[in-house]
Amino acid sequence: MDGQDGRTDGLARRTDGWTGKTDGRMDGWTGKTDGRMDGQDGRTDGRARRTNGWTDNGHKAVNGWTDERMNRLDNGWMGK
Repeated sequence: MDGQDGRTDGLARRTDGWTGKTDGRMDGWTGKTDGRMDGQDGRTDGRARRTNGWTDNGHKAVNGWTDERMNRLDNGWMGK
């Protein structure tokens, strides 16, 4: 069964555990995915589209966060 903190025994698929550590199939709270699904905080590996408008590939960043294909903006953070 799924755990509250998002930890599983490796057999159960997590839906959206509290830690947000996903197996790549569903969204997590932290948004750290393997690129197949969107993350809550917009952090992806560059393949998945972000949900909160930070940026996806080819879109303009609104708050200084970008993916690896775009130039750094205000805060210099890259979206990897």
